[in-house]
Amino acid sequence: MLMSTDNIPISFGNGAIGKEVLLKIVYAGIGVFIVANAIPRLTQLNIMLTIQRDTGINTNTWVSFVGMGMQLLIGTLLFLKQKKKS
Repeated sequence: MLMSTDNIPISFGNGAIGKEVLLKIVYAGIGVFIVANAIPRLTQLNIMLTIQRDTGINTNTWVSFVGMGMQLLIGTLLFLKQKKKS
């Protein structure tokens, strides 16, 4: 049992913070974390594509680009899933 700032007890056992609210927080947190990790990779891949434009884009760059796209998609879907549950 925790005490809030107005001295009203907050209990986790009586359903004050239910499973759905906790899942929404977890989905949003994981989604934001995944998208935040993909954004620097997007910048890096854009630089690699710009450099390799003259020499030809190698397979590893395309694999990284698809992986980063999937990471963005999964992160966005997780974030949107928590929005739909409300």
